[in-house]
Amino acid sequence: MTEIEFEIALRKGLGRCVLALNNKADLNRYKKVLLKCCTHNISEYIDLEKSRGEFLYRLVKKYEQDNYFVEQVVSAYKKINRLTKIKYNLFVQMTDFLWCFAEEKNTVAREALYEKFSVFSNILRTCQKTVLETKNAFEMMGLKILENDGFPGFIKVVVAIDDICRCNEKFSFSDFAEVLEAGRMKFRISMILQELSECASRKMYNYFYISYRKRTSFLNKPVPQGEDRELFIQISDVCNETDYLIEQGMTMPDPEVFSVCRRIVALNEEAKRRSVPRDLLVFAYENSPSSHLRARVVQYMGKKRMITKEMAIECLNDCNEEIVKYIRQHQNHLFK
Repeated sequence: MTEIEFEIALRKGLGRCVLALNNKADLNRYKKVLLKCCTHNISEYIDLEKSRGEFLYRLVKKYEQDNYFVEQVVSAYKKINRLTKIKYNLFVQMTDFLWCFAEEKNTVAREALYEKFSVFSNILRTCQKTVLETKNAFEMMGLKILENDGFPGFIKVVVAIDDICRCNEKFSFSDFAEVLEAGRMKFRISMILQELSECASRKMYNYFYISYRKRTSFLNKPVPQGEDRELFIQISDVCNETDYLIEQGMTMPDPEVFSVCRRIVALNEEAKRRSVPRDLLVFAYENSPSSHLRARVVQYMGKKRMITKEMAIECLNDCNEEIVKYIRQHQNHLFK
């Protein structure tokens, strides 16, 4: 093939390019064309198929000095910040290309990827207008980090999302549902909650806790008979009400939220309060408009060892003196 024919075939992703590079005598002949394609987008159809990043990686690996290509791609990659629709396709291609090398423990590629993830995270934290391509790129990289770095990578992504949503009211956790859900499906919820209790906001912790914790398994239990039946029905009703409020984004009036929180406290005062799902207390703590109810909730959470260090610090500064007093009385245990 001529160089032009090679480039045309490469843009189409044809296997003849791989076969051509099997001939070591032709490696130098196509090197310049290959580098050009590594630093320019060569597919406009990534909404229908994968980018050409992995394909380019296979071609580059035919060369002994593959770092030459990596360094050139990284140089171009670092110049991509604010994404447009045109630049987005190139960004995806380069990201896929570099991830292939990162999986081989190539530190240059890996550092460039994580640096770009941080750059996009900072942009989303401070942007004042819609940046759809940047948000999509951030989430795509989050999925890649989850896939390649496992649980530690997922926690890193969750913490970044948490930070974005705390700093920029334009975003909510639901904007990043794809990567959050991917991690929830891949890792045990107990592992996620344990890690987030140390490194994320209580709001992010509650996102996982309230959405996925014990309530689902409770509602799937068979309805008991006898004296337990009434308590089971009461708990089920409260679970359904809190689910509804969560789905509504907490837009319900305070009196309705207060009523649900008061019922949660009442359920925990029953003799068989151990059967009450713990996440209902988290809901009441987070959403009760009454500090009096919140004080009761904090006490029950303390008995069930649910108070995290971050929550305890917040409680020491609560408007309710009972809450502050309770935390001070138990601070030796809570701040271990």
